[in-house]
Amino acid sequence: MEWSALIISFFFLATLVRIEINTKKKLDNDKKIMKQLQDILDELKNMKN
Repeated sequence: MEWSALIISFFFLATLVRIEINTKKKLDNDKKIMKQLQDILDELKNMKN
């Protein structure tokens, strides 16, 4: 295998890993937002009662 192909493969793999990490962070953030919205809804329901 040529060095250039090896280097390109390495950077491609590194990019995939970076995309995976960013996706996980976004999913975790979305879960936090959903939890906060659910808490607000619960609070509003309690105020109504």
